[in-house]
Amino acid sequence: MRRVIFLASLVTLLPLSAGAETITQANAINIAAVVRINGGPVTVNQNGARNYAGVIQAGANTFATVNQRGTVVNSVGIGQSGRNMVANVTQVGYGRASNFAVIAQHHRR
Repeated sequence: MRRVIFLASLVTLLPLSAGAETITQANAINIAAVVRINGGPVTVNQNGARNYAGVIQAGANTFATVNQRGTVVNSVGIGQSGRNMVANVTQVGYGRASNFAVIAQHHRR
């Protein structure tokens, strides 16, 4: 009998709703990709060996929070275009983990 162990998690969101979106992943490999246009706040929580998150937001008020805890790599990229933009990143690396974060914001009038 073969036993399958779920080691990776991949979530891609492209909602056009105005509500808040929260993604929580706790696998060895976590990948989250979020695209929001005129949507509410986005929160990504990842706890695993390898954590990758990408968030792209456009709208008047953009708000993104990414929390990562990992043992190998934590990597996040946030791109925002709007009037009022907030990007929060928390990365905790255990052992020899590498942490990478890129935040790009474009202010629109």
